[in-house]
Amino acid sequence: MSNRQAFSLIELAIILTIIAILTASVTFAQKLIKKNQLNRLIAEVKLYHADMHVFRLKYNAHAGDYSKAGLVWGNDCNGLTSGSDLCSGDGNDIIAEAATNEMVNAWAHIYKAQINNNNYPFSSTVNWQDNVPASALENGSLYLFSSGQKGLILELRSRDDEYGAISHLDAYQIDNKIDDGILAKGNIYGACGAGVVTYDLDFGDFLVCGLKFK
Repeated sequence: MSNRQAFSLIELAIILTIIAILTASVTFAQKLIKKNQLNRLIAEVKLYHADMHVFRLKYNAHAGDYSKAGLVWGNDCNGLTSGSDLCSGDGNDIIAEAATNEMVNAWAHIYKAQINNNNYPFSSTVNWQDNVPASALENGSLYLFSSGQKGLILELRSRDDEYGAISHLDAYQIDNKIDDGILAKGNIYGACGAGVVTYDLDFGDFLVCGLKFK
């Protein structure tokens, strides 16, 4: 009997079924990975908020804004001894990206106060990205703190700017899971570009949003 030169319909159906199963398995695995990343991100937010509150209870000041930091730990917060990287904040009860780089120094203050040191990548450098924890997200998004009339705010952003950290859909899923799912209000609100006031769930996987957590 000569060797067959083509697949039978049954063999072809089996091959197509195997391909479909493998494709479905890859898609399912990717969804599990993304779900795990988002869950880890939520856990990180809670941890970092807790660390900031512990610091405030211990020093009666926000990390970064602490006016006595230079006296307690010295002025060398980020590898420099003068200029914009002095360790002390101005003590006005607001964490601001002002002349003293309070948003950057906030992480150095937590590190020097020995609050969960293992979570922070503190190094003596002038690059603010090197002193801010990376998130669980693949694109290396970062957290920054600020404060003001809206209270203490933890910001998820990319290394380049306020946006580009997360997609509309992922931002909505986090917002909806632990808040109200509305971009412009609540304890979690999106930063998806100027004038954007609602999550666009059909926008795709483009990383165009940041998130702010009160």
